[in-house]
Amino acid sequence: MKVAKILQIGNFPPPICGWAIHTQAVQHALHQRGAVCTVLDIGPGRRLRQEEPGCTPMRGAFDYLFKLISYRLRGYTFEPHVNGDSWKGYLLALAAVLLGRFTGKPAILMFHAGPQQQYFPRKKGLWSVAFKLLFAASGAIVCNLESVKCEIEKYGVPKTKIHAVFSVDYPQEKIPVPLPEATEQFLEDHEPRLFSYTLFRPEFTPEVLFEAVAQICQEFPRAGLLIAGPREVPPDITNLIKHWGLESKVLISGNLAHDQFLTAIQRSDVFIRTHLRDGLCASVIEALSLGVPVVAAEDGIRPPSVITYHPPEAPMLLAKLQQVLKSSDELHSRVQPPKLDGNLDTEISLLLSVANGETR
Repeated sequence: MKVAKILQIGNFPPPICGWAIHTQAVQHALHQRGAVCTVLDIGPGRRLRQEEPGCTPMRGAFDYLFKLISYRLRGYTFEPHVNGDSWKGYLLALAAVLLGRFTGKPAILMFHAGPQQQYFPRKKGLWSVAFKLLFAASGAIVCNLESVKCEIEKYGVPKTKIHAVFSVDYPQEKIPVPLPEATEQFLEDHEPRLFSYTLFRPEFTPEVLFEAVAQICQEFPRAGLLIAGPREVPPDITNLIKHWGLESKVLISGNLAHDQFLTAIQRSDVFIRTHLRDGLCASVIEALSLGVPVVAAEDGIRPPSVITYHPPEAPMLLAKLQQVLKSSDELHSRVQPPKLDGNLDTEISLLLSVANGETR
C-alpha cells in the first residue's frame, strides 16, 4: 500500500499560536494514521530553528523554492496554510499550489481566514483575481467556518471542493503547571489579572488595549495585564506603555509553552482579544473552555458568551472590562464552553484522500 506523504507549509512551535498548534496536531494525527508528514516552517520561529526530524525552516525565497521542488520530487503533496491578511503568506501559498498543479499533484489549501480579512473577500480588483487563482489551482480547500466556505464559493469554486472541517480540537495538557518566575511573581502581585495574547501589529490595536487598561488601573490600583505572544517589544510600544504609566502594570512575557499559556488563562480574571479580523480563534475557545470570561472585538463570529465590544474605540473596550470586573462571579458562572465538533479525524481523512488521489 502506497504511503501518503504530506508537506505542511505554515507555522510550527515554537512560538505557540493557534496555527502552530494546529499544524503540530495534524502532523501527529497523520503519523498515527501511517502517513509521512513534514513541516516546512515559514513562521517567526524559523529564524532560530535548526533542521530537525519532521520540520525544516525556510531560509529565504530561493531556499523555499528549492525545498518545494525537492519535496515534490520525493512525492509529497503540499498543504500550504494561508489567510486573507498577509500578501507574503499568499505568495508563498500560491507558489506551492501552482507547483503542485503543474506537476500533477494539486495541493490541499488550509485557509485560516475569517469572513472579513484585509484581502478577502473581494468582489473585484487585484485581490479578487488573486484568490480566485489560488482557489482554482488547489485540489481541495479546508476552511474553519461555514460562513467562510460561502464566501469562497462566490469565487466560482465548486461546493464539493471546499470543506469546513478545520479542527480546533487540540490536545489539552494537564494544568496547572509552574510558570516562569517573572510571570508567577506578576500574577501574585496583581489583582484583578487581565491576560491577552497580542502581537504588536495594527490589527491587534495595542493602543486601544493600553488606553483601556490604564483606565482600569485607575479603578483597580492592583490590576495588571499579562501579555503573551511577542518576543520583542518595539520602541513605539515601550513609549506607549510609558505614556499611560503602565510600566509596573504590564508584563510582556513573550512566548509561553502551551500548558503554561493555559495555566495563565486559568489564573486570570478576564481574557482579552483585540484582534479585528479573527477567524476561529483558538485562544478565545481555550479561555471559554476553562471558564474564564472573554472580552473580544466584535467580528461577527465570536462564540456564545463572549462579551464583545465595537472596535476600535478604547472606551468601548473599557466599558466591557468594567462590566466583567465589577460582576466577576456572576459572569464567570455564565461562561459557556463552546460546542465544537471533533473534526480532526475528518480533516485527516480528507488530507489522506487528496494525497492518495481519491478526492479532487
